[in-house]
Amino acid sequence: MCNKLGHDDLAVRLQFPTNAARTRGVGSAIDQLTSSGSAALKSSIYPALTLSKKYSIGSLDNLLKCFRYFKEMRNTFMHRGRRCDGKLYGAQSEFVPVANAAALGMTFVPEHSVYQIGEPISLSLHGVLGFTGVILRVVTTVDAELARSSLADTEIVRRIKTIKKTTIKMPNSIRSVLNTFGIQGVHMSGDFINLLRSNSVLE
Repeated sequence: MCNKLGHDDLAVRLQFPTNAARTRGVGSAIDQLTSSGSAALKSSIYPALTLSKKYSIGSLDNLLKCFRYFKEMRNTFMHRGRRCDGKLYGAQSEFVPVANAAALGMTFVPEHSVYQIGEPISLSLHGVLGFTGVILRVVTTVDAELARSSLADTEIVRRIKTIKKTTIKMPNSIRSVLNTFGIQGVHMSGDFINLLRSNSVLE
């Protein structure tokens, strides 16, 4: 997503929860990428994306604490001897206080274990399957938030043009194209229509 918006340097921040000063982590990356907002997308695409049941802006930082725990589990399992080390212990210490359904904004918590330094680690199928739900929520939320950036104007126009090679006559046809992207319930605002017309997408 950062590549599409011309900011590869911010990609790493999306993998970490926001710090208290909001100078690092996902919140700071979203702030920077949306510092110039798109009136067209904020009145059309963005509201539609936030209606997803997996949109979780209120629990995004806690979901990323869960992500960090499982990522360090993976790294320890694959590269660091399959025993709890300082990196995993640190991620675990951040995750455990929010490892409840309310804090994660989910109906369940991915199965996980708590380790002391040096203890052997293990993963469960139930935990890994639950973790996929966390990933889907993080991606859905970040995708929605970045969809209100002026940087996303070019990308949505490009994507529509990959489906429709010629100028579209009816606004409702745009909705059909967006449905193929999984973006449903889009309001065809005046700003959005003007964006499409100025880019020769809509007559």
